[in-house]
Amino acid sequence: MAGRTGHYFLLQLKLKHSENKIKYLANLENIGWVLCLSNSEIVVKKQIQFWHKSVPYNCLMSILRYSIVIAGGIVSFIILAHYLHQHGELWFDAPILNFLAKHRTLLLDNFFLWSTWAGSSFVLLPISTGIAVVLIRYRYYPAALLMGIGFSGASLMTKMIKTLMVRERPILFPPLEIYGGFSFPSGHTTQVAAFALSVFLIISRIRPRWQWPASILLTVLVLCVSTSRLYLQVHYPSDILGGCLVALIWVFSIDALIRTTIRIGTLKKPGGQ
Repeated sequence: MAGRTGHYFLLQLKLKHSENKIKYLANLENIGWVLCLSNSEIVVKKQIQFWHKSVPYNCLMSILRYSIVIAGGIVSFIILAHYLHQHGELWFDAPILNFLAKHRTLLLDNFFLWSTWAGSSFVLLPISTGIAVVLIRYRYYPAALLMGIGFSGASLMTKMIKTLMVRERPILFPPLEIYGGFSFPSGHTTQVAAFALSVFLIISRIRPRWQWPASILLTVLVLCVSTSRLYLQVHYPSDILGGCLVALIWVFSIDALIRTTIRIGTLKKPGGQ
């Protein structure tokens, strides 16, 4: 296509140890090098993109895609919050809590108590911090930034929204555990959804082959934690929905900001130099 061609050069790096190969791969992939491996050497192929029409066009298209997702999440959250403020609850809030209350068992009690603990900040915060430290160790700085801000920022955002909405927790059935504070949106759901989404985005870029197994495991984690909040009778289903929307909006906003900043910085000079 016209305007989409660039200039190439090849660099051959002969490395004796596979560990060094991995380090070079990690560093070069982060700045947009295209790599071809052989048994004896690494052939590094860099396409220097000058300021052709396709470069800003691709950047703008990426921003547009992010904007659509983020704007859709914001609009959905505003509609949900406004409806709850006016009417108190959604039509399916009480029926779902009623169904779960009728199907309590000792086994489910223990399982969902464990699940809700797994989605608490006491568990997810150290794990998120550990992941960010490992990413920094291997120089995946944008990914580390996404992991750190994506999780912690979503948690803080939820606390702020709770104080604005001032929605009381459900009182339809006795809860298995007593929690203070307000109900909307669910803090546990926001935390685990932000954690899962951040981890998935990072894995899909650093280790693409792992993204589908990771997506299944992370989805199961989010479902278990969010369902536990309903089973324990400490949140309405609409609180869960609100928490998922907050996580989606926040994580995608941070990811868009990080990636756009990197792209603009790369395009300032020919070849990102």
